[in-house]
Amino acid sequence: MFRQNGTPYRAWFNYGREAQAYRARPDRLMPYVKRNVGLAKEGFAPSAYFIDVWSSAAPYDYWTSDGKLVDRRETQRVWGSVFAWIRDYLGDDAPQISEAGHDKLIGWLDGGQAQQLRVDPDGKTFTWKIQCADSERIPWIDVAWHDKFILHGAGYEGRYQGGLDQREHGGYSDDYLTTEVLSGRPPMVPQAFNRDVVRVHWLLNDAMKALALDRIDAVEFAGNDIHRQRVKWERGAEVWVNRGKEPWSVEGHTLPQYGFYLRAGGTEAAIELRGRERVEWSRSRERRYEGGRLTMASGQVMELPGK
Repeated sequence: MFRQNGTPYRAWFNYGREAQAYRARPDRLMPYVKRNVGLAKEGFAPSAYFIDVWSSAAPYDYWTSDGKLVDRRETQRVWGSVFAWIRDYLGDDAPQISEAGHDKLIGWLDGGQAQQLRVDPDGKTFTWKIQCADSERIPWIDVAWHDKFILHGAGYEGRYQGGLDQREHGGYSDDYLTTEVLSGRPPMVPQAFNRDVVRVHWLLNDAMKALALDRIDAVEFAGNDIHRQRVKWERGAEVWVNRGKEPWSVEGHTLPQYGFYLRAGGTEAAIELRGRERVEWSRSRERRYEGGRLTMASGQVMELPGK
């Protein structure tokens, strides 16, 4: 595709490979999609399909090589029809997923990997450099679309950290897990399998299943503090999340920074304080999980075996 001045429209530049991509004309995509998805179906018959990057940009206007302007609504229609074709071709209503997941494609696209970045004027990478007195992550897109569009996790680990310490802010940290709970999203992990993957599954799987396809009814800031949020769900679930530095006592639970308490019917989960000990736990009809992390005098945290 081209710009108005007749020059090709550049897309991503891969610094590692020194490779420049260009935006493809939407009306010329289908032969390549059919070839590639056909090879995938023949080779390993996927039951869902993820296309990287595609939906991280909004549908756009473009010019053809002969100077014709094509409206972004046509781009939106063509992109949507591609996802619809893949769904039908793979069969069994195969879910369609992409990166970031622009909401202009909801209805054709079922879900997306999220990028829920933080505001940080001094951040080096993957932060919103907005000058303000204070800021916090808020589940606004989930208020609108949670039951229609499934965002996974809170972003790729390195992007979520945005230059901060991995242990404190990476994909297995309480910071990351609490952001997932705040929005009611299925947990995402940066590795295929390890001890932490099992731990995250035990802690959040049943809790997030209890919120699946539900709608957020209200988001409240306790005491007008944006770091203390209470989320109410239409089916009666409630979630309290503390992202502030001081402990917050709610419903008989003391939440440290990046702590939460969730209850949804017969399912509960929390990261909370019990005396000096920071613990995580979940309870449902399927399982009961308890894990402790003892805070020592040095300030270090020692993980205790989960049960």
